[in-house]
Amino acid sequence: MGCGGAFFSTGFQPGFHPKNTIFTVDGFVSVIQFTTIFDGRGAVINVTIVTFEDDFGGFTTVTFCGTLNQFFLDEFTVVDFTQGPVCATPLNITVTV
Repeated sequence: MGCGGAFFSTGFQPGFHPKNTIFTVDGFVSVIQFTTIFDGRGAVINVTIVTFEDDFGGFTTVTFCGTLNQFFLDEFTVVDFTQGPVCATPLNITVTV
């Protein structure tokens, strides 16, 4: 099932997110932002916010946990990740050159 360039694993149901669900997003990296956010328990964590543009002009933005330097502007990138309460944990990042 796809939505704005993000593809969800089989069995995805809105409102139901088991911890082991793996999501995939792909597209050309159009924005990379390093910042900090609150984790909901008062702690500040580093995150990398990445916006992907698909072939149809749609955009998908994902907030990844940590400061990640594996993203490059205008490069087609595929990321498999799990979604946590405040940020996503990347499992695999593939940049197509």
